[in-house]
Amino acid sequence: MPILDLQSSRWQKLSPFGDPTKLVLLLQTLTDATKKNSTETIKLVQDMIIHQYEICPATLAAFPYFWQARTVIPDDDVEDYFITVGQIASSCFMAKNEAPADLFADFVQTCRLAEPECVSQIVTSMSGLRTLYYLSAAALALTGHRLGRLFQDNFFPDRRADTAAKCPRCNSLTRFACFEDGLVAFPPRAKYPEPPDISAELLQPRTVAEPARHPNPWRPVAELIAHVSQSRSGSADLLENRNAALLAAASGVSHTMPTGQIFALIGGIIEAKTSGQAAHRYYHANDRVRCAQCDVSFTFADHWYLL
Repeated sequence: MPILDLQSSRWQKLSPFGDPTKLVLLLQTLTDATKKNSTETIKLVQDMIIHQYEICPATLAAFPYFWQARTVIPDDDVEDYFITVGQIASSCFMAKNEAPADLFADFVQTCRLAEPECVSQIVTSMSGLRTLYYLSAAALALTGHRLGRLFQDNFFPDRRADTAAKCPRCNSLTRFACFEDGLVAFPPRAKYPEPPDISAELLQPRTVAEPARHPNPWRPVAELIAHVSQSRSGSADLLENRNAALLAAASGVSHTMPTGQIFALIGGIIEAKTSGQAAHRYYHANDRVRCAQCDVSFTFADHWYLL
């Protein structure tokens, strides 16, 4: 049960995007909803606790109730619901330092309940690349890992994608176009660049062998990636990235894992669920790049701008 009862007067002090009393009534309605009438209520609650990536004081308290609604989500809306859960979790973790301790602890406990079910959605999803990418970001957000912030970036697996890195020397941002053959820097307001003429060599991500989580909610993903590793050939550098992804999933994906290893995990998921080429965009997150301002060289994944 959520820590904050819906009868508590504390809700009046937890300002949502709208009337606190209305939010409480909607959450009460949500607890009694069915698959036939849940969609509209869920959307109304969502609009009152998150605007794009901005949360409010009521978001943490409402999140456990929002999660309880998963059992009444219409089948066609399940993946979008899990993506929204991840988006909310990503923003809540970013606001950890300002959050009331009891509500944040309840939020984290809810994330632990949601994480294995979100991972299951990754494994069973039959949707396209973009949905798979967002489900992966959602599951990462539920672990508290900083790559859950991919919701706020344009590092997409399809079509034009761009991202940025923050220089470790001068702190300036360099913008990059994302291709299957590597990252290409381009200045602000410049035309989107062409892919590199020669594919950049895939570099080995920095990995950390952490004690495995028990139970491990990411085990089904580890099994998917292991199957790909056994059934598909590849260059030595590609195998290193697959192995980094497998190590992350097999140990259970902690919030402290190196960013480069988690980018490799996203690549491993995409490679396991699709023809695989789009996975290279995330494997190339471990490329060495140069600051457009001071020309210092650094590993992109270690200095992604939202870390």
